[in-house]
Amino acid sequence: AKKYPALALSIVLFLSTLTFLMYLQLGMHAYDEQAEPAKTEQSVEDMVLKLEQYLESNKGEMKDWVMLGRSYKYMGRYGEAANAYAAANMIQPNPQLMLEQAEVLALVNGEKFNQEARQLVLKALSMMPDNLNALWFAGVVEFQFANYRQSIKHLSQLKAEAIHDPEVN
Repeated sequence: AKKYPALALSIVLFLSTLTFLMYLQLGMHAYDEQAEPAKTEQSVEDMVLKLEQYLESNKGEMKDWVMLGRSYKYMGRYGEAANAYAAANMIQPNPQLMLEQAEVLALVNGEKFNQEARQLVLKALSMMPDNLNALWFAGVVEFQFANYRQSIKHLSQLKAEAIHDPEVN
């Protein structure tokens, strides 16, 4: 049997990218399908309004900005979500929040990472080099920036780390 490593690599990268794009569509956080959509949306809008008013008169803590960012993301207000995550990261840099900020920046940009999002992902990866989410995002972002060797490196490391993760197996 003749082997085609370039074809195999292309298939793996295509499937990885396709999976990531589906992941972006579904989001990092599961949606509770049991809740009544209209009631849930109204309560989220009310909460966001109160939180915005609070943050206008107070500096707020990191958790306040994170809650606002996640609420904006839920509402599809990705640009505002990115700004809220940026404010949270200014208070206390957090690699998970950097990934969430990069994700909403990609959503604003038609599901493509821009340079700012790439830098956030790479910084988060440097802070937690064995984290599965950071490796996944780094693999996808480098693929989108045509840094294929780096993409393969991150996705290969992701595979190696995932094998040892009890939540994945």
